[in-house]
Amino acid sequence: MCFQEGTSRGALGDCWFLAALAALAEQPALIKRLFGNRSAHNELGVYEVHCFKNGQPTVILVDDLFPCSPTTGKPCYAHGDGNELWVMLLEKAWAKLHGSYEQIEAGIPYRALMDLLGASGREYQFEVESKPGGLVNTDGFFPMLCNYDKRGFLMTAATPGEDNLTKTGHKAPTSGLVPGHAYTLLEAREASGIRLVKLRNPWGDCEWTGDWSDESSKWTDKTKALFKPSFNKHDGEFWMCEADFLKHFTSVGVVFYSDSWAESRSALATSDEDVCKKAVVFRVSSPATGFITLSQKDTRIKGVPPYIKLAFALYGPLKSEDGWPEKEILRSNLWPVRELTEEIPASAPLQPGDYVVVVFTPAKIADRPLTVMVQLDESGKDAGSQSAFSSLESVDDDVKSSLAFATACTASGSRKGQLGPCTTWGAWMPNSGYALVAQAAPKKRTEVEFNFSKCQGLVLHGSRSGKVSLDFPATRGDGEKKLVGLLEPTSTAGQAKLSLSASWQEVSSGRAK
Repeated sequence: MCFQEGTSRGALGDCWFLAALAALAEQPALIKRLFGNRSAHNELGVYEVHCFKNGQPTVILVDDLFPCSPTTGKPCYAHGDGNELWVMLLEKAWAKLHGSYEQIEAGIPYRALMDLLGASGREYQFEVESKPGGLVNTDGFFPMLCNYDKRGFLMTAATPGEDNLTKTGHKAPTSGLVPGHAYTLLEAREASGIRLVKLRNPWGDCEWTGDWSDESSKWTDKTKALFKPSFNKHDGEFWMCEADFLKHFTSVGVVFYSDSWAESRSALATSDEDVCKKAVVFRVSSPATGFITLSQKDTRIKGVPPYIKLAFALYGPLKSEDGWPEKEILRSNLWPVRELTEEIPASAPLQPGDYVVVVFTPAKIADRPLTVMVQLDESGKDAGSQSAFSSLESVDDDVKSSLAFATACTASGSRKGQLGPCTTWGAWMPNSGYALVAQAAPKKRTEVEFNFSKCQGLVLHGSRSGKVSLDFPATRGDGEKKLVGLLEPTSTAGQAKLSLSASWQEVSSGRAK
């Protein structure tokens, strides 16, 4: 099963999908998995394609009848020159899934891989990573690619511009790179101080012609021994140095797939509240790393409404005495996109315990189907079997309070302050709300009134006046931390503004402060 040899692109601008198939073809077992591990030809001409659209297992039924040119009799779209059907079958299945062949023109290849494999994925934009603190700027990008390559993750890359060659048949620029095109990133390797990437054009031709290309003088006996290149002008494969790669490409997409990991897929739905009514709870029995992905329905599918702003956060471990989480561990961005993915890194693995993933929906639009996928590495498999890996729990006001408490005290943006007799901790919630916790240790019992009424774009949960009073008893210790309030966003548009004041009095004396 070989993709690059004898594969013609046809007249459809779906190089993003073909680049994904080329990446899969590096591991033929993954292609067979798409066909339910059935490799034999079907005499009835009917095939099942197994994928994971919108994060959920999906089966597509297709036949082996394909659009053909009335003049040449050859298939109009991607096809092989031999007898293999798998590329045409998968392309047809993808067109059927999304509504038509036209619907699968232009896309991002790592997203096709996510849907085909049911794995988490992420895109790294060179422009973003080149800014101060970014992976390119801090020289962390290429080592990361090498690490992903060693771990067997599938990768793709994209060039800037607009593809004006697929339908016109024009030749590629002198550089050999096709504008607005998707490539498979096959390898990233550093040897003797030389950093090279190996890429493939899914068309099988139009290769890079600069340094480290097939005919480059950079290839000496020593470098050939180090990188073991194969020179063929018509296989679509070529090498580039790191500098040229960053100059001529715009992004890399990575799909974090491993068949040894434990994974969980939980179907949720949005409600008319700013948090999903169900949360995903899972248990870890030994230190685990991995990925969490939140998906909403793909707008590439005909009739699907536009994306809404969503975010998720991971909390835990959950305390055995009250079920409240010890801290907020990570959160996603609040974006209206197809999927949000966050990594549980090796530098901060999850420790044994129970954890909860909560989805925030500030748009308050009900009945949008969502999927939360949790992938844990080999050590995380001790969490349990696939079927018992996670469960859904209701999110009530007590749960919301516990999340607000954890965010206010432990989120990366948490700020400690002083307000009258109280030490405070506050932080913005993943849905752009705000949470505040206070602690006081008065010598005499003290009542503190917190006033949020002048906030803009925020409303205090459970209070029409925007005010809340807390009673702090006299104590010789540090005093108890108490949740002051959870402020909810009133709109997904515009920047919320926090305004807070307080007044207090000793209850025994009644003297106002």
